[in-house]
Amino acid sequence: MDKRVIRGIYLYEFKLGTTAKEADEKINAAFGQGCSTIRTAYRWYQKFRNGDESLEEHEGRGRHSDVDEDKLRDVVEEDPHKGTREIAKVLGVSHNQAQAWGARIAGGSYIGSK
Repeated sequence: MDKRVIRGIYLYEFKLGTTAKEADEKINAAFGQGCSTIRTAYRWYQKFRNGDESLEEHEGRGRHSDVDEDKLRDVVEEDPHKGTREIAKVLGVSHNQAQAWGARIAGGSYIGSK
């Protein structure tokens, strides 16, 4: 099931006054267990309560912003023991993003994660 469709259903149920828990249960009953999680439902309901009814995810939530992987590879190869906080500063990204990208490029865990 497409995530944007599920988000639209969350918004629909929110507008009807359904709780996040009820929306989660309804979605899983209709489309199959695992299509929705209670944690995700709560997160989207909080977003709607804050006045943001956009169905787009914000950066830092489950998807990565664009990064020049060649530049990342150059930074890591220049000093494989450089910490991810330093790499994050060089690339202008968060520490967590640098750590995840470093791990992906290193093929598992990144030694510079400090």
